[in-house]
Amino acid sequence: MNKITLTNLTQYQVNMLDKMWSIDSLEDFTQWQKSLDDEDQQLSMDLAEAVRTVMSDEVLDCTEANKILSKFRL
Repeated sequence: MNKITLTNLTQYQVNMLDKMWSIDSLEDFTQWQKSLDDEDQQLSMDLAEAVRTVMSDEVLDCTEANKILSKFRL
């Protein structure tokens, strides 16, 4: 897996992301998220969305794939 970078995070947000990464299953994640207060539940959802956005941006960068495929175009 590639390294992703999120910038301008507070230490609290970094700690929450560390906790999120350490959870092994969706079931455990859901249980953990339910244990949070409303504000932290929202923060965890926002951080998860930020990670998804960064990851999807990387997937959408097809520069390398296009270079390889261009060799096979007629």
